Formats: sequence, structure tokens, C-alpha cells
Amino acid sequence: MKINSVIWSILLCLVVFLFSSQISVVAYHHATLPISLTGGILLACCLMQLVCGYRSLRELYPDKNQRDWRHSLHLAWVGAAVIGCFVFYALAGLREEWQLKRKGVKVAGSIESSVRQQQQEYAVSNIIVKFTTRENKKVKAHVSLPSEVFSARYKDQPVEILYLPEEPDIFQLMYDEDAGDIPGRSLTLTELELMLASTFSQDSLGMLLNTISYHWEREISHDSMPYWINTTNEDMLMLVPGKEVRYAMMSRKPDTMLLCMENYTRIEDIGLNTKTPRTQTGRVPLTMPEEAWKNDSHTLFLHRRKLKEGMMTQLLMIPLRP
Repeated sequence: MKINSVIWSILLCLVVFLFSSQISVVAYHHATLPISLTGGILLACCLMQLVCGYRSLRELYPDKNQRDWRHSLHLAWVGAAVIGCFVFYALAGLREEWQLKRKGVKVAGSIESSVRQQQQEYAVSNIIVKFTTRENKKVKAHVSLPSEVFSARYKDQPVEILYLPEEPDIFQLMYDEDAGDIPGRSLTLTELELMLASTFSQDSLGMLLNTISYHWEREISHDSMPYWINTTNEDMLMLVPGKEVRYAMMSRKPDTMLLCMENYTRIEDIGLNTKTPRTQTGRVPLTMPEEAWKNDSHTLFLHRRKLKEGMMTQLLMIPLRP
């Protein structure tokens, strides 16, 4: 019995040593969960044998009248396997970070694309970055980060990449959120008119928005329509070039008039038909707009709502038909 305990103790130490430090970082990166799960199961088996000392499968699964205290610990070994898997999984991430700090090479890269997804309690940015290694190998890779940690603001946004020479897919995004930042502000009617009159792709629209004010990020609506949200002041924008632009902006002061209406004339009687304006895209318009304005080229519908933290203004701008 003592010899068996010594053997299982040695095997237990070998499993811990092997899965915590000897399996390569590259292997862990490509199969983190399977390797961690295997390590957790082997750890639980060695620990079970060390404590219980089963000599055969028949002793492990005996008849009901032959069971003893050892057979009440089955759930404990399942828990040991889960804990072991979690520990090896976490160690794999720590080893990647340590290897990057020790052997990592820093190069310039850029944002290929980014989609912001709102979770229950926080937002996540799913980012695709591209960079070229010092060996002239072009790499395109995916990373997910909390949006509050890093904001991918527009296509081709420059970033620094720290990668592992032996496996460039192992990398970290290096960034300075405060470097060259542009204060957030609301958009003007003139800027909205220019956006509506121009033909923009969503990527070029994002680049334009982020040269006006940070931090605009793209999201996808429930009906698969792309729209942009400013994470600094909570403004939202949806643009269909040449057809309509929808804009919602927040003001922390309920009595503040954010829009400059100098070039617009108010339509005093907006009428029932105007309250539900028909748009060229066929999408649902603003609900009961309170005001309607127009100039030589555009019609503007407004709806304001007081909130606890301020005022929200919803805007729908439609070009006049020729």
C-alpha cells in the first residue's frame, strides 16, 4: 500500500509539472481546452488513487452491499477534475503573457474591422487586426476585448502589436487610449447633410465620424442594419446614403437646445400625415415627431424626450425629392 501511495504521488506531481510548464505555449494556444481538460482528468485520477487506492475496476464499481466510504467521494473527483482544468487553462494564459513579455517582438499594425456587441452588463469589441512580422509574413488575427478597455474606432486605425516570433498568432494589442484623442461632441446639421449627400461605405463613415469626435463604434441592429454609437456621449447614428439619416443625441441639461436651426424654417402645422413621415427606405419612422423643419434641400423631423439624466433628441433627416 505504501509503495502504491508513493507511485501515485509521483505520478500526481508529474501531471502537475507536465501540464503547468512542459507543454509548449504554442500547443496550448491551439488546443487550450482539450489539453486543460485532459490535465484536469489525469489530476483527478491520480488524486483518487492516492486517497482511495483502488486495485481494480470491480473495486471501483462494486455491488451495493460491498460499498464503503471511498464510494461517497465520486463527486469530489469530478470537482477535482473541473478545478484542475480551470487551473491549467488559466496557467496557459499566464504563460502566453510571460512569453510575450520575454520574447515578444513589437511591430506596427492596423484595425481591419471591428464589431461592438452589447452583453448584459458590458460591451465587447470583436476586432480583426492585421500586421506584418519582421520575417515579412502577413498576419490577420482576431481578438475580443471589453470596449471600455480598447475602442477600435475605424478601419485602418494604427495600433502596435506584440507577437511571439515562433507563432505570430500569439499576440497582444499595445495601445494608448489617450494618445491623440479627440474630445467627444454632438454632430451638427451641416455634417449630417454632408453625410446624407455623399456615398459612404460603413468603414469610411466610421473613419469620418472618428475624425469629428471619438469614440464611434459600429454595432448591428436586430434587423441586421449597421449603426454607430458614440461610447463617450451615448449618441447614435444610422445612415442610408442619399435616402435618410437617423440621429439620437443626449444632453445632460434638459433645457439645452443642441441644434442650430438657422438655415431651417419650422413647419407650423405638421399634420397627421407628417407625424408618420414616409421614408424612401420603408423603415419605421420616428414615433409622433413633435416638430418638423425644412430648408431648400432637406426635411427634418424632431422628437424630444426628457430623461432623468437630461434630454434625448431624436432626429430624422430626409432629402427633398427633385
